[in-house]
Amino acid sequence: MNYIEDMNQIFLKIQKGKVNAHESMLLIIGLSFDLIQNRSIFKRNSDLKPFLEEIYEKILHVEPYRDYLYNSRTLLGSRVAKDVSNCDFIMLQRIISELSIYFKLDEFDKYTQNNSSEKEHDYLSEWIKYIRGNND
Repeated sequence: MNYIEDMNQIFLKIQKGKVNAHESMLLIIGLSFDLIQNRSIFKRNSDLKPFLEEIYEKILHVEPYRDYLYNSRTLLGSRVAKDVSNCDFIMLQRIISELSIYFKLDEFDKYTQNNSSEKEHDYLSEWIKYIRGNND
Protein backbone atom coordinates (compact mmCIF):
# COMPACT_ATOMS: atom_id res chain seq x y z
CA MET A 1 0.00 0.00 0.00
CA ASN A 2 1.05 3.56 -0.47
CA TYR A 3 0.63 6.49 1.89
CA ILE A 4 -2.67 7.72 0.42
CA GLU A 5 -4.19 4.23 0.53
CA ASP A 6 -3.14 3.93 4.19
CA MET A 7 -4.80 7.26 4.93
CA ASN A 8 -7.96 6.07 3.20
CA GLN A 9 -7.97 2.92 5.36
CA ILE A 10 -7.65 5.02 8.52
CA PHE A 11 -10.57 7.22 7.46
CA LEU A 12 -12.71 4.18 6.62
CA LYS A 13 -11.90 2.58 9.98
CA ILE A 14 -13.01 5.76 11.75
CA GLN A 15 -16.13 6.17 9.61
CA LYS A 16 -17.20 2.55 10.08
CA GLY A 17 -17.00 2.96 13.84
CA LYS A 18 -14.23 0.41 14.38
CA VAL A 19 -12.54 2.79 16.81
CA ASN A 20 -14.05 4.89 19.57
CA ALA A 21 -14.11 8.69 19.64
CA HIS A 22 -10.88 9.08 21.59
CA GLU A 23 -9.03 6.66 19.32
CA SER A 24 -10.39 8.54 16.29
CA MET A 25 -8.96 11.78 17.61
CA LEU A 26 -5.59 10.14 18.29
CA LEU A 27 -5.50 8.70 14.77
CA ILE A 28 -6.21 12.10 13.23
CA ILE A 29 -3.59 13.79 15.42
CA GLY A 30 -1.02 11.20 14.39
CA LEU A 31 -2.00 11.38 10.74
CA SER A 32 -1.87 15.18 10.78
CA PHE A 33 1.57 15.18 12.37
CA ASP A 34 2.79 12.57 9.91
CA LEU A 35 1.45 14.53 6.92
CA ILE A 36 3.32 17.62 8.07
CA GLN A 37 6.56 15.64 8.49
CA ASN A 38 6.24 13.85 5.14
CA ARG A 39 8.61 15.41 2.61
CA SER A 40 7.38 13.27 -0.26
CA ILE A 41 3.95 14.95 -0.08
CA PHE A 42 5.09 18.45 0.90
CA LYS A 43 8.59 18.94 -0.44
CA ARG A 44 9.16 22.42 1.00
CA ASN A 45 7.94 23.83 4.28
CA SER A 46 6.29 26.66 2.36
CA ASP A 47 4.11 24.07 0.58
CA LEU A 48 2.43 23.36 3.92
CA LYS A 49 1.00 26.86 4.33
CA PRO A 50 -1.88 26.65 1.80
CA PHE A 51 -2.71 23.12 2.97
CA LEU A 52 -2.90 24.10 6.64
CA GLU A 53 -4.81 27.31 5.90
CA GLU A 54 -7.36 25.49 3.75
CA ILE A 55 -8.04 22.64 6.14
CA TYR A 56 -6.90 23.11 9.71
CA GLU A 57 -7.04 26.87 10.27
CA LYS A 58 -10.42 27.16 8.57
CA ILE A 59 -12.09 24.23 10.37
CA LEU A 60 -10.52 24.68 13.79
CA HIS A 61 -11.12 28.46 13.80
CA VAL A 62 -7.59 29.22 14.95
CA GLU A 63 -5.49 32.24 14.15
CA PRO A 64 -3.18 31.73 11.20
CA TYR A 65 -0.05 29.84 12.16
CA ARG A 66 2.83 32.23 12.53
CA ASP A 67 5.68 32.21 10.06
CA TYR A 68 8.27 30.98 12.57
CA LEU A 69 6.33 27.69 12.86
CA TYR A 70 6.87 27.03 9.16
CA ASN A 71 10.63 27.00 9.77
CA SER A 72 10.28 23.77 11.76
CA ARG A 73 7.98 20.94 10.76
CA THR A 74 8.22 19.55 14.28
CA LEU A 75 6.97 22.78 15.85
CA LEU A 76 4.26 23.10 13.23
CA GLY A 77 3.13 19.51 13.71
CA SER A 78 3.00 20.00 17.46
CA ARG A 79 0.85 23.10 17.13
CA VAL A 80 -1.56 21.36 14.76
CA ALA A 81 -1.71 18.34 17.09
CA LYS A 82 -2.54 20.62 20.01
CA ASP A 83 -5.29 22.35 18.02
CA VAL A 84 -6.78 19.06 16.81
CA SER A 85 -6.78 17.68 20.36
CA ASN A 86 -9.03 20.58 21.39
CA CYS A 87 -11.58 20.08 18.61
CA ASP A 88 -15.03 18.57 18.92
CA PHE A 89 -16.60 15.70 16.99
CA ILE A 90 -18.06 17.88 14.24
CA MET A 91 -14.69 19.53 13.57
CA LEU A 92 -12.98 16.14 13.51
CA GLN A 93 -15.46 14.87 10.92
CA ARG A 94 -14.92 18.01 8.83
CA ILE A 95 -11.14 17.54 8.97
CA ILE A 96 -11.53 13.96 7.74
CA SER A 97 -13.89 15.09 4.99
CA GLU A 98 -11.60 17.92 3.86
CA LEU A 99 -8.52 15.67 3.89
CA SER A 100 -10.36 13.10 1.77
CA ILE A 101 -11.30 15.81 -0.72
CA TYR A 102 -7.78 17.30 -0.70
CA PHE A 103 -6.17 13.92 -1.39
CA LYS A 104 -9.03 12.73 -3.65
CA LEU A 105 -9.99 9.66 -1.64
CA ASP A 106 -12.91 8.40 -3.75
CA GLU A 107 -13.52 5.18 -1.80
CA PHE A 108 -13.96 7.12 1.44
CA ASP A 109 -16.30 9.63 -0.19
CA LYS A 110 -18.49 6.85 -1.63
CA TYR A 111 -18.71 5.15 1.76
CA THR A 112 -19.63 8.32 3.64
CA GLN A 113 -22.37 9.20 1.17
CA ASN A 114 -23.98 5.78 1.68
CA ASN A 115 -23.58 5.45 5.45
CA SER A 116 -23.36 8.91 7.00
CA SER A 117 -26.77 9.08 8.68
CA GLU A 118 -26.70 5.65 10.33
CA LYS A 119 -23.22 6.08 11.82
CA GLU A 120 -23.68 9.67 12.98
CA HIS A 121 -25.72 8.60 15.99
CA ASP A 122 -23.05 6.02 16.99
CA TYR A 123 -20.29 8.60 16.79
CA LEU A 124 -22.22 11.12 18.83
CA SER A 125 -22.85 8.47 21.46
CA GLU A 126 -19.13 7.68 21.57
CA TRP A 127 -18.25 11.35 21.99
CA ILE A 128 -20.81 11.81 24.74
CA LYS A 129 -19.36 8.78 26.57
CA TYR A 130 -15.85 10.15 26.12
CA ILE A 131 -16.79 13.61 27.41
CA ARG A 132 -18.50 12.11 30.44
CA GLY A 133 -15.48 9.93 31.13
CA ASN A 134 -17.22 6.63 30.39
CA ASN A 135 -14.91 5.60 27.56
CA ASP A 136 -14.53 1.85 28.04
